[in-house]
Amino acid sequence: MAPFVRARRSPSWSKLHRCNAADVSLANLIKDEFERNGVHGQGTIVERALADGKLLVLFDGLDEVTQNNQTRVVNMIKDFVTKWDNCQYVTTCRIAVYTGQLSPQFSSTVSIAEFDDAGIRRLLANWPALDAAEADRFFAGLAESPQLMRLAGSPLLLTMMVYLHAEVFAKTGRTLPSSRPAFYEVAVEHLRRRDRELARDDALSDYEGADKRAVLQRVAQPARTRRDPANQRNRRPEPVADRA
Repeated sequence: MAPFVRARRSPSWSKLHRCNAADVSLANLIKDEFERNGVHGQGTIVERALADGKLLVLFDGLDEVTQNNQTRVVNMIKDFVTKWDNCQYVTTCRIAVYTGQLSPQFSSTVSIAEFDDAGIRRLLANWPALDAAEADRFFAGLAESPQLMRLAGSPLLLTMMVYLHAEVFAKTGRTLPSSRPAFYEVAVEHLRRRDRELARDDALSDYEGADKRAVLQRVAQPARTRRDPANQRNRRPEPVADRA
């Protein structure tokens, strides 16, 4: 494993779910990402940067690789970091999927902790649409609802709460629901409508909203049972495998 060198590295973000297509290589994922961000002639540039150890490569979402492709993609990652071993790599994956399969190439595993009260307050204080007084009122509202406060420990769910409060409800005079089922109901309905309301028709899938809702309802209860703190007292957050 290459020692960590405090040199300037260019970040590269690759979405591993694209590897579900059998003809995709990790090198092409990186090259395509540079191309999407306006770096042309990227083939030569990327290969030179990989050889010189000038990239910090994020392989995002190993859990989004389908089960029948997991072994192939894991081997692709391990072979890639072995070949280009002067760069720094980070691979993200949910804890339910990651069982150390990237070892020994990735020797460090870091779990992302859930927010405590201080973390929640920091996010609220830095939200552009909230002033200090509104951030305090929002936190007080969370504190009055144990169900929502428990959800707010998840950075993703807290972000959704604040977005709905500041960008959606504030415009119509509504307030954030005080129960977990009601919050999920509102969040799902908003996400279902958002792309159409923003005229992002190219982002819409071929499936009707009612079909998506039926699927979500089918999987929600088993997922809730597995993840509820009362049924899983020793939960661990998702891991990040790091190779410096």
